[in-house]
Amino acid sequence: MDRRFKISVDVFRIPHRRCRIFQEQISDFYQDGRPRFQWEVIRQNWMLSRNNTILEICGDCRLNLTETVEGCSTTIDYLDSYLAAVAVARPDSILLSLLQNNVYEYDALEVFVKELKSVTDDLENITWYGAQLFAFALPVPDENGKPLIYPWDGDPHGYYFFSNAAYSTGVSTEGILLRELRGGQPSVFTSLLRHGPQILGMDRQGSMHNLVPDGGIMPAWESPSHEISELRHVKMSALEIFRHIHETLILFAGTASKEQTAFMVEEVY
Repeated sequence: MDRRFKISVDVFRIPHRRCRIFQEQISDFYQDGRPRFQWEVIRQNWMLSRNNTILEICGDCRLNLTETVEGCSTTIDYLDSYLAAVAVARPDSILLSLLQNNVYEYDALEVFVKELKSVTDDLENITWYGAQLFAFALPVPDENGKPLIYPWDGDPHGYYFFSNAAYSTGVSTEGILLRELRGGQPSVFTSLLRHGPQILGMDRQGSMHNLVPDGGIMPAWESPSHEISELRHVKMSALEIFRHIHETLILFAGTASKEQTAFMVEEVY
């Protein structure tokens, strides 16, 4: 499975920000003596009771890049897959060291952002693969409102992104992969279609196959499952598949450079 990462602008080095006073003000102390800052209280009140104080602080902040609570940071899925595409598009790119460091200091960001922008055309010019999800014949959006596509990660054996008790579902250059967990080679389809309790797979010759359950368990590729759902193998430019990741990296690293602070990347466990 692909890892999840958090990227952020290091706001603690930026003196003029609305949240600073709350991040430096001690509210009380934990039992072990550590100070509990007012920002932690404000964040907890938002999570527990949807108290709007944090919205008022973050709302129109210039560092709120995602227009959400604490929008100076965000999480990114499929960053490993994105970098696999960068490695194909530009094998000597400095972006390939992105996950080797947790902090990119201001003095290195100008070159880093320039490389991000310059690799755009290279990503546009290579073909990449994914598995796109449809429900009731319409594209399913991801949490960012973009079409939900599970991208191939560059592994020649395929990338498996969903499993249940009987099957793993993945994607490769050849198509949608369906592998029984008890062993054997995966079956390859151009699409998988669920219509109520029935699941059909279209092979690369265009023939439809009625898939039978393994131990009473049917293949799956989402949770919860839509009554009418299709997983379709897609082929398009790497930029199109990874556009949101690419533009988000440019936005956050570019803002950190402009604010003369650090850009941070860390794995979320």
